Amino acid sequence: MKKIQIHLSQPFEEILATVLSLPHSHTPTRHASHEDAELKQVIRGLYEAANGRQVETALGLVPIAPPVAPFLKEAPFDVATQLDFLVEAMSRVITCSSELTERVDEPGMNGSRNGQATPVLANVAAEELEIFSRFNHHTDRPHLPPQGVSHG
Repeated sequence: MKKIQIHLSQPFEEILATVLSLPHSHTPTRHASHEDAELKQVIRGLYEAANGRQVETALGLVPIAPPVAPFLKEAPFDVATQLDFLVEAMSRVITCSSELTERVDEPGMNGSRNGQATPVLANVAAEELEIFSRFNHHTDRPHLPPQGVSHG
């Protein structure tokens, strides 16, 4: 499959159209409309984390909150499928979130675990993991029964 680059610094509508045009995964699968809705939610969350929250007014977009994860737009995502995009985004959020936690805990740093930066990124990572697991649930890979459940 051919990989394309997605830049979170581009306008939201372009990012959304590009990701939705990608195949779901590397294997052909049924594509449900509820998955599109969840994917749109993920893309909106990533975009807002990278660029800050904005509200549309008669004057145009007005920023109302700063970005909590500007590192997401530092480098493009090289992906071939929607699933690749989700995995790459989740990986970046988790990696950079843990790096920020380590820096905040260093002596002489202005901030702590009680500050805003670490919990906000942790919330972004947790939300991405939850949505990824729901999105990934529809792939062709076999699912194991929960522990303690017998199918006999």
